[in-house]
Amino acid sequence: MPGLSDVPIGLVVRGYTFIRDKRLDAALARLEADGITIADLEKSDYRFTAFTRMVAALETCSSNAMMEKLVDYLMAGVATATIDEKPDVFQDVLSNLAKLRESQVEILAEMRKREMRDGESAEAFQKGAELEKWVAEKYGVDEDTAQQLIVALSQSGFTQSRYPTFSDLNGRTPMSHRLTGLADLLLDMVYYRCRL
Repeated sequence: MPGLSDVPIGLVVRGYTFIRDKRLDAALARLEADGITIADLEKSDYRFTAFTRMVAALETCSSNAMMEKLVDYLMAGVATATIDEKPDVFQDVLSNLAKLRESQVEILAEMRKREMRDGESAEAFQKGAELEKWVAEKYGVDEDTAQQLIVALSQSGFTQSRYPTFSDLNGRTPMSHRLTGLADLLLDMVYYRCRL
């Protein structure tokens, strides 16, 4: 059976270039359809930097659906002026969004739907257990794995998770999970574009 080393490097590069260019063409077409031109993005350093970050993210994003979310976020930033008013925060959120998978964005949306903004109360831990069960069912994993998938989102800065002060050492300990201000900004912007 041939391995990856048996594939000519030129073929790999052409495939990579094809996918990158196809995603960029699709992104540019969506921007243009929304009335956003390259000239609009060149109006300020902030806009152009956000555009170049989005282009770089197109190369590594996990799917075409994530590409759409990146474009939605950029378009919402231009439409709401957030890209100009809060450029550092906007670009941080864009960079972190680029690292997520579609399933992680779905988890964030579910957390928003469940209004998970409190991380301290007993209700927060109840909501955390319910979210862990939802993730386990949706993605076909056990609840411990679901918990770790949710906790991993905290590396993006979009969520915070914590254990309760006291726990049952004989059983599974649910955690509280909450959205951060960065998640609210992201979800507000993506919701603005596609009603997530």
